[in-house]
Amino acid sequence: MTEFVLGLWDGHDAGAALLRGGEVLFAINEERLTRRKLEVGFPGRSIAACLEFAGLVPGDLKYIAASTTDPAKTLTRLFPGLKEEYYLIRRRKKDPKSFDPLKKAFKYRFTELAPNLVSGFLSRRYLEKKLQQLGFRDFHLALVDHHAAHAVAAAFCSGFPASLVITLDGVGDGCCASVWKFRGGEGGLGAGEGGVSVGASGHGGGRGGCIDVGGGLGAGVDGGANGSMELLRSFPARTSLGIFFEHVTNLMNMRELEDEGKVMALANYAYPIADHENPLMKLIGVKDGVIVSNLSSTAMFAELRKIIWRYPSEQFAAMAQRVLEKCVLDLVRELTAATGLSCLAVAGGVFSNIKLNMKIAALKEVERIFVFPHMGDGGLAIGAAMHLNRTAFQVTNYRLNDLYLGPVYARGDIEAACREATGAGKNSALRYEAITDAPQRAARFIMDGEIILWYRGRMEIGPRSLGNRSILARPDNGRIKDRLNVLLKKRVWYQPFCPSILAEDGAALLHAEGQRLEDNRFMTMAFRVREEHLKTMEGVINIDGTCRPQFVGTENPPFRELLLNIKKELGYGAVLNTSFNIHGEPLVCSPGEALEMLRQTGIRYLFMEDILVENTAV
Repeated sequence: MTEFVLGLWDGHDAGAALLRGGEVLFAINEERLTRRKLEVGFPGRSIAACLEFAGLVPGDLKYIAASTTDPAKTLTRLFPGLKEEYYLIRRRKKDPKSFDPLKKAFKYRFTELAPNLVSGFLSRRYLEKKLQQLGFRDFHLALVDHHAAHAVAAAFCSGFPASLVITLDGVGDGCCASVWKFRGGEGGLGAGEGGVSVGASGHGGGRGGCIDVGGGLGAGVDGGANGSMELLRSFPARTSLGIFFEHVTNLMNMRELEDEGKVMALANYAYPIADHENPLMKLIGVKDGVIVSNLSSTAMFAELRKIIWRYPSEQFAAMAQRVLEKCVLDLVRELTAATGLSCLAVAGGVFSNIKLNMKIAALKEVERIFVFPHMGDGGLAIGAAMHLNRTAFQVTNYRLNDLYLGPVYARGDIEAACREATGAGKNSALRYEAITDAPQRAARFIMDGEIILWYRGRMEIGPRSLGNRSILARPDNGRIKDRLNVLLKKRVWYQPFCPSILAEDGAALLHAEGQRLEDNRFMTMAFRVREEHLKTMEGVINIDGTCRPQFVGTENPPFRELLLNIKKELGYGAVLNTSFNIHGEPLVCSPGEALEMLRQTGIRYLFMEDILVENTAV
C-alpha cells in the first residue's frame, strides 16, 4: 500500500505538503491562511488543509518530515517570540531600537552554527509535541537537512536522468550552499566511503557541519546502482552569497528575504562598470570550485555599508548583481568541468534571481537547467517530504505538470461569498451574474483595455501567480503597466510585470535558442524578447528587453482558452499576469478575499469560475 507522506516547514514562509507515491497531492504556505506575508509560525493551518483535502485525520498519517535543526532554528522553536520580533522588524512592522544592531550581529553569527546532538534532540522534541497537540499519534518523524531538502526537490522534479544539483541560499543547518550528483532510479540514499549520511534522521558531519571533500569531487554518497544523491561538497554559512545579497537589500532600505527582486530590477538602470572597478568584487568570490571570503557576515555588512555611501542606489544594486552573477557562473563552470555533468537542477533562494538563471542557461557548459519553482525556504516542506518518501518508499521522480496544488472552493462557496458581499447593508455597487463564456468575455475586456481579476480552480503554490489567482491585462500597453504599479499593486515604478504566453508561441516571441522552454515553465527564468516583438510585449518587459514568462500548455484549459482568444486579435497568445494581491500581502485564497480586493482596488471586473462580479462604482 502506498503511504501518505506529510512535509512541514515552520520557519520563514512556513507551510506543509502532502505526497503519495510520485505525486504531490497538496501544498500550501501558511501565509495564505493567516494572511501574514511570509508567515514564520508553526504551519498548523497548512497541515489541517492538507488533511482536509485528502479526507484524512491525523491518525491516518504515519510518515512526517520536517527540515532544519541548527541551534538558531531550534532556539526560535523553543522561544517563538524571538522569530516573531525579527519578523516584525524585517517587515517594517516595528520601529527599530538602539540595541537592534547588536541583535542583528548576534543573529548572523548564531545562524552560522551547525546542528548538533542537543539542537537535534530539542527540535525533535518540540516538533513531536506540536504534532501530538494536533492529534498525531504513532508517527515516524524524519528530520531532514536543510540543503538536502532543497536538493532533492530540484533533482526529483527536474525530469533529468542525471544532473549536477546546486543549492544556494542564505543559511540553513550551518551551510549556505551544497553540490550534489544525482543519478535517477529506484535506489536508496545512504552513506558511502568519503561521504556523509543525508538520511531521514541524520545531518552531515565535518567542519562546521559542512562537507568539503577537497578536490575529490568523485567521492561522496553512493546509494547503489538503482539511483543516488551523492553529496560532493557543501559550503560554510560564513561565505554565503545569499547573505551577501541580503545585506545589500537591507542597506538599500528594503526588506531582506523579500525585496531582493527589487535590487535585481533596479540594477538594470545603472551605467555598466568594469569588474576591476567594482569594489564589491573583493568581498566574496569563487576559487577552485569553492566560495571564498575573508570576511565574516557581520564584517561584510560593515564593508558594504562603507561602499554604499559612495554610490547611487542603482549603481550599488548593479555592482551587487554583477558579483552574484560572476560568483555563481564561475562556480557552475568549475563544477561542470569537474563532474562532466551538463544538466543542472537548482534550488534555494538565490535562484529566485531570474537574470542569474538566464546567464547560467546561456553558458556553453550547460546543456539544460531546471529551477525548482518554489525555490526558496517556502519549498522546504515539499523537499523534506520528498526526502522521506525516497528513504522510506524509494520514490525519486515527480512530474510537476502544474503548480495548482492548493485549496479549491466550490461554486456554492463562491455564490455564498457573493451574496454576503452584496447583501443588505453591504456594498450595493457590486453586481454578479452567472455566465457561460468566462474566457471569451475576459479576453474581450482585456483587449478593450480593462484590468481584470481572474480567480478559479486550485490556488498556485509558490511565489508566482500562474493563471488561477491572477490580475490580467494587455501585454502591449505601458500605460496599463504604470497604472497597475502605482495605483493598484503599489509597487516601485522600476519593477516589471510578467507575461503568461501560450507554450507554442514562446519561441516566436523570445530568444530561447539552446533552451527547452518546457524545463522552466513557471516564471523562474528570464528570456530576452525578440526585437520585432518589443512593442507587443511593452507592458511585460524590463528596460533591458527581458521578461519572466509562464508558458501555458494544456494544464489549465480555461486560462489557455483565454490566451487563445487574445491571440485572435493580438496575433500571439500573451497577457500581462501579476499576482492577485496588493503588494506586501499574500496571494488571495478565498472568494471573500477576492471580493474584498475588488472593492479595495477599484478594478471593475472579477471572474470567479463562471460568475462575473462587476464593481459598478468604477
